[in-house]
Amino acid sequence: MSDQSSSCFDLHDYRLDHALVDTRDELISFRIACVQRVHLATRLYLIRELVAMHRPKSMLLANIVWARETAECAPDFFTILSLGQNPRVLWIGCSDSRVPAEAITHSAPGELFVHRNVANLFHPNDNSYASVLEYVVRALMVEHVIVCGHYGCGGVRASLLPPSSGMPHVNRHIAPLRALAHRHCAELDCEPSDRAADRLSEFNVLERVRLLRDTAIIRDSVPAPLVHGWIFSLTDGRIEELDSGYSAGSTHQETPHKNAG
Repeated sequence: MSDQSSSCFDLHDYRLDHALVDTRDELISFRIACVQRVHLATRLYLIRELVAMHRPKSMLLANIVWARETAECAPDFFTILSLGQNPRVLWIGCSDSRVPAEAITHSAPGELFVHRNVANLFHPNDNSYASVLEYVVRALMVEHVIVCGHYGCGGVRASLLPPSSGMPHVNRHIAPLRALAHRHCAELDCEPSDRAADRLSEFNVLERVRLLRDTAIIRDSVPAPLVHGWIFSLTDGRIEELDSGYSAGSTHQETPHKNAG
């Protein structure tokens, strides 16, 4: 590898004709090598510019910096990215701005197919979710489906309060959470409000996992993707596994990945 490649991953080491198969491992290696690689001068420049700029404009500026530094570090990064996607994971998460899937799992572009909504709910009759699930399972053939909730979820907390007259759409969306809370009221009623909400967040993840495993899209797939239930803590940034797809008796076998290097 060249001197420049000693400080950042060089995708020229891998053949582009295998990009759709090996993109993930290359992107992982790239991310590991380039994490936190933002020059001090760039940071200072951004700070100066952001002071006098409205938020959308600052985001566009940050994108220019990101694209430029990414291309400098890995010249083939965007070429490989444009060839197609081959994610192994469908991530079903909450829309909360504090729980970005790629950031909290240190995933690179192309690794996760992400679908998020308030309180990471999954409705079997929801065409939006059904289309996502159908596409990733039957077309992309993902190996894992991860439902990730989080503690301190506003949608979950709202489900424990009286419906808001000003939010009819939210009320309809979180109705399954209210029903779930009612089913577990004996336990939740004995807990302080914050702990009750966090416990309901756990129940919610487990219920979405159960519903997903019971869908025809997953149940009838051969092999069926593994469905996992996770929960994220805002207080320490750690993810806890509530339900592992491996222990659920699924027969899905991992596709061997080519090791980068």
